[in-house]
Amino acid sequence: MTSVLRAVALCTTAATLASAATHYEYKTVDVDYNFDENEDSPRSVIMMIPDGTGPNIFTLARTVLDPSLETRLHIDPHLMGTIQTHSSTSYITDSAAAATAYSTGYKTYDSAIAVDTYEQPLGTVLEAAKARGMVTGMIVTCRVTHATPASFASHVIDRDSEDEIAAQYVANKNLDFLLGGGKKHFNESMLEDLKSNGYTVATNYQELLDYQSANADTGALRLFGLFKDSHMSYEVDRLRDLEGNNSTAREPSLPEMVDLVLGLLRKNEQAKKHGYFIMIEGSRVDHAGHSNDPGTMAKEAIAFDESVAVVLDHVEQTPNTAMLSAADHGTGGLTLGRSGMEYPYPWYPTQLQLQNMSTEAMQERLDEILASDECAIGANDTCKTVLLETSKTMLASYTNVTSVTDDDVAKLVTDIATAVDETRDLYFVLIELGHIISAPAWIGWTTVGHVGTDVNLYCKGPLVFERMCKGVHENVYLNKLMTTFLGLEHHQELETMKRPMANLTRVLAFCAAAASLVSAATHYEYKTVDVDYNFDENEDSPRSVIMMIPDGTGPNIFTLARTVLDPSLETRLHIDPHLMGTVQTHSSTSYITDSASSATAYSTGYKTYDSAIGVDTYEQPLGTVLEAAKARGMVTGMIVTCRVTHATPASFASHVIDRDSEDEIAAQYVANKKLDFLLGGGKKHFNESMLEDLKSNGYTLPSNYQELLDYQSANADTGALRLFGLFHEDHMSYEVDRLRDLEGNNSTARQPSLSEMVDIILSLLRTNEQAKKHGYFIMIEGSRVDHAGHSNDPGTMAKEAIAFDESVAVVLDHVEQTPNTAMLSAADHGTGGLTLGRGPAYPYAWYPTELQLQNMSTEAMQEQLDVVLEGNDCATGANDTCKAALLTSSKNLLANYTNVTTVSDEEVVELVSQIATAVDETRDLNDVMIELGHVISLRAAIDWTTIGHVGTDVNLYCKGPLIFERMCKGVHENTYLNKIMTMYLGLEHQQELETMKHRNISVLEDPLAF
Repeated sequence: MTSVLRAVALCTTAATLASAATHYEYKTVDVDYNFDENEDSPRSVIMMIPDGTGPNIFTLARTVLDPSLETRLHIDPHLMGTIQTHSSTSYITDSAAAATAYSTGYKTYDSAIAVDTYEQPLGTVLEAAKARGMVTGMIVTCRVTHATPASFASHVIDRDSEDEIAAQYVANKNLDFLLGGGKKHFNESMLEDLKSNGYTVATNYQELLDYQSANADTGALRLFGLFKDSHMSYEVDRLRDLEGNNSTAREPSLPEMVDLVLGLLRKNEQAKKHGYFIMIEGSRVDHAGHSNDPGTMAKEAIAFDESVAVVLDHVEQTPNTAMLSAADHGTGGLTLGRSGMEYPYPWYPTQLQLQNMSTEAMQERLDEILASDECAIGANDTCKTVLLETSKTMLASYTNVTSVTDDDVAKLVTDIATAVDETRDLYFVLIELGHIISAPAWIGWTTVGHVGTDVNLYCKGPLVFERMCKGVHENVYLNKLMTTFLGLEHHQELETMKRPMANLTRVLAFCAAAASLVSAATHYEYKTVDVDYNFDENEDSPRSVIMMIPDGTGPNIFTLARTVLDPSLETRLHIDPHLMGTVQTHSSTSYITDSASSATAYSTGYKTYDSAIGVDTYEQPLGTVLEAAKARGMVTGMIVTCRVTHATPASFASHVIDRDSEDEIAAQYVANKKLDFLLGGGKKHFNESMLEDLKSNGYTLPSNYQELLDYQSANADTGALRLFGLFHEDHMSYEVDRLRDLEGNNSTARQPSLSEMVDIILSLLRTNEQAKKHGYFIMIEGSRVDHAGHSNDPGTMAKEAIAFDESVAVVLDHVEQTPNTAMLSAADHGTGGLTLGRGPAYPYAWYPTELQLQNMSTEAMQEQLDVVLEGNDCATGANDTCKAALLTSSKNLLANYTNVTTVSDEEVVELVSQIATAVDETRDLNDVMIELGHVISLRAAIDWTTIGHVGTDVNLYCKGPLIFERMCKGVHENTYLNKIMTMYLGLEHQQELETMKHRNISVLEDPLAF
């Protein structure tokens, strides 16, 4: 045996042993494992990839589809987790590396097509399925040789080698069917090869229908459909071309292609015997994101969802078939909401319903003009005028834009001039057209490239499959999920071994890389056991709920926090394993909620207007889950890092028509005494008589951590809870500032952290007799993630989210110790429109280590600058001296407390402008604070679209008995979280009674009482 063969044999053995050692990680306890499967049917998988579709794009699609929000996407109920997307070379992947992770189970470099980091080929799940006799195929809307499909059925070191990818498809014949665009990469001899080997080559929908008709009885699949030379048309353009034209001699839609193939599969004897593996890609969501084209992106996502509906119907009909769906990455950094603090926060989906031409199609029309005589050499001014007027006409005719602003015209004129005079390329005109369309919808973008967000994972199939989906996973895990379900793990390894290695060194390198990547891929797998409804509850213990709200924390902030916590990405957040769904956040008055209406939805189960605290749209009080719990004899309390009278906590224990009525909120807390404990900031809203009232009613009022520890020590045996802790006059300090103040100072006469407050309360609860008898309801808020988002302060936002996660760890440990206690967690909204990645650079990148270096919030920087503004340097008449002092202080603060060692000329200009406005006009340095956040963000390649809220769905995490957890899967309205809590605690009617009490309605006056 040669050395190479020995190495291959050794690697094979090692892989087999590693596989045997780790495969059980992908299974759950084997009790009646396959009870919902059909033993007579083989297992099959349909993988669906909506390319470039970050979580916010599903919100976009759902809202554009039906602005009333009464309609859900077909995919929504099947949301079960998220996927972390980075490649081996960047925190922001490209499609090639992402698809290779899905197809092979290995991380690789950007641009790699099913090869490892040493450029050696890797077997794919599709190739393994084919080797096992399964039917295999792909349906896409891009070129079939593009990165995603290529990564399942070819092997090249650079994704641009599309002719070679086409040649491999034809030579290998691993595909029973392949439908999409990209005909230009298949020459005549390739097409003849396919035909001579029994393939039909369809070029339009009619030919596809003819094939279906001819094979309706047998379900035979030997089919290449190449419907366009390049990518297939955007759905918005395909539908416009169909208006008044019912011809089938056209491109098929994605749902049409999927429906036709699945119809044949149900008759196909090979599929019935051996099963099938299919990859379906909604490819062009990504392309619309690269173009910053919002209406087109929404409608591509909707078309993808229509194909999901077809697949779900097929899964329902076909035993043992599983569907899983995850994007490869996000694209464009789109946010629903943009700009400043306009209130209520706006975005307008109906504006995008009016768009019926893509900006790509607009560019194609402009390209015709650029190539015409009107734009011949010497006719530049005429050419520019025609291009500008045509751009305006197309916007007016095919979009929501009826008039173009002077600023928009100026940008178009600049981009057109560059194209005509220099580049002869209208790409930047296309981007500007997208931005013009986005503006009336109040949509923002941060990049024309990819972004580093986690992406949603959806699963539908037998429980043995679905139970592998819950939580946060690496993208490589999806390959393990598929190969384990299909029993293809060893087949895929064999497919890798079939492919020749270049030399012994590379073989050994491959083995080393494989071992590390298998380890990485199997590190964190989170399972549930799904048997009897209440088998994991203790009949002798009451049910309790801990609700945790990370205010302002959109899905991307968890990615930010995880990566800043550990840039090696070997560490997970404590909350990650418990991701089970998402929550839709709009209020009754806006698609983008504020914290008051959102918290009222959680606390009462009713949508209301922005600013409302525990009242309905008619300004009438509503009973809350906390009040219902207290009425039932449960222990109740709240722990927050904002003022305790701020919108979120106020909505659980008070009722006012405007969130700014914080003195009244404090007065209600004191008068009603429905809280056994309340910890946070906001002491300034409690006057002396209120504090005396609390003391006279048995409350202890600690003002620092030491006093909280003293209370804990004094009540350790009984767990007594009668406690108001007010640790700051205003909001409590940011964690980054609290930790900096602690350096070299071990004093406990300070503010406690969120996790310290939570730990003390939970330890007391475990010995509290009332809690043991009646249970408890607690609301915990990581309040200041939101505030850092409003400030566009990235390092502070990351560290607030990490601090929230540390408190989650304390709660999870408590839940493990305490029977029948459930934790659920969801943010109220997103804030800031932060995206991980900015600009067009490739490979796409962002730099978390830059944020690890920040140890002062921009809020604390502003406080120091305020001292300068109030000092002698800024006395009346000393404006120039003042401005210079503020600029110097700003630079010094950045240099001493952040990643920023030098400030660019452009940044100095912006700081000078903001400082001048503050000194000469407003005497308010808030905009300087915002600019400091932007200076910090630029080094990390992070961007923001607003200092307000955004309309994204937020993650839902659940941990507790299965009767509780099983209510969490999927996409829900924020009001549904109240139903989860009240149903689990049996408080539905009690909460209604609390509403009646507030409205002075007796039970006898309620006709429903009879």
